Amino acid sequence: MIDDAIDELTPVVGVVAACKAVGCPRSSDHRRRTRPYGPPAPPASRKGQAQPRALSEPEWAQVRSVLHEPRFVDQAP
Repeated sequence: MIDDAIDELTPVVGVVAACKAVGCPRSSDHRRRTRPYGPPAPPASRKGQAQPRALSEPEWAQVRSVLHEPRFVDQAP
């Protein structure tokens, strides 16, 4: 209803005055006009994709063995 009023008033008085007349922020009207129709597309799933710089299993084992040494007791990794 407000959107229809803005659409009718815009050619006559301009966008700023039309939005002010109906009490709608101009940014909301701009967002309504530029947003694509329909629900947003779901984000791409990243499951099953390993990080390219992730540590391999032997590297993880080496890190764990170092962190389990007595000198690291009571310290955050």
